[in-house]
Amino acid sequence: MCILMRLNVVIKPPSEVDTGRDTPSRMLSRLTAAVTSLEDAGVTAVVLAPAEPDSVATFEPLTLAGALARATSTIGLIAADSALFGHPYNTARRLATLDHLTSGRSGWLVVPAADPAAEARYGLVVGDASARIARATEFAEVVRALWECWEPGAEVPDKTKGDYQDDTRVHPIEHRSTHYTVRGPLDVPRCPQGKPVVVQAVQAPDELPLACRFAEVVVPWCISESDFAEAVARVRSEAVQAGRDPAELVVLPAVGVLAGLDGFAVGAGADMPQRLGELVRHSSADGVTLVGDGTLDWVERLTDEVLPELRGLLTPLRPGATLADNLGLSRAAELDRSAA
Repeated sequence: MCILMRLNVVIKPPSEVDTGRDTPSRMLSRLTAAVTSLEDAGVTAVVLAPAEPDSVATFEPLTLAGALARATSTIGLIAADSALFGHPYNTARRLATLDHLTSGRSGWLVVPAADPAAEARYGLVVGDASARIARATEFAEVVRALWECWEPGAEVPDKTKGDYQDDTRVHPIEHRSTHYTVRGPLDVPRCPQGKPVVVQAVQAPDELPLACRFAEVVVPWCISESDFAEAVARVRSEAVQAGRDPAELVVLPAVGVLAGLDGFAVGAGADMPQRLGELVRHSSADGVTLVGDGTLDWVERLTDEVLPELRGLLTPLRPGATLADNLGLSRAAELDRSAA
């Protein structure tokens, strides 16, 4: 039985591995060509991951996503941004801007990880694991609240009157808690898809509750092929504990391709579509996330050697649809609070 699935591909910003050969403009051209090839192959979204700790990356993920927006039209662009360093207001406005640039194809890869080098650069000591998750949780709460400041219909581009928003449909926030004090509203109009899609990879057990509370797409890391179904079940179970309908979450477990990872990997070959299809069918996953070393060479090999084998498995992208639509996300109807 044929099964259609969603497929995300993780790409890391070009680093010193690539910069020894190419100029930044040449790397951007290669990366743009690779992403348009992924789009042509029917890939649901690319995930622009953060650089490895202590590495030197040429492009910052969110800015890179903005550059790729001009060359693409259907593929989702999910950009990594820290939920520990920086400020939630800046994160919310930059991601909202990306959603406008992509006409509703943006996503936020929440990064709740810390390392000593990042702490030194930002002058912030995050603390132990519980403190890290607590800070990331508050960060995500503020970002979500800022995106929800603008109701549907709040933007009123009336050039004659010079009135550009319906103040009764814009709701400032007053957030004051342990780590942040933020007074809204957001100074970017409502996103084309309401809010960017929130994505989180789960690499440690303490990150799962955070993902199941805020994320719409969860990417569990599996230690083996036999762990694939159990990883999906853990996500669905934790969603129930967080008070959410587990069907609301799109679960796309990480699968290694063409390069070794800490988790399990599948190699390119004639049996690859069947293996991936069986994994998805027997686990209630919504698809997979393909991961490798993330270099430009890896992405180019992926488009040449792997994606042709998977074409018949991928859920078709709908032209003009948002990333949330193409992921099959069922978002609750939003209330008109001004009529309350």
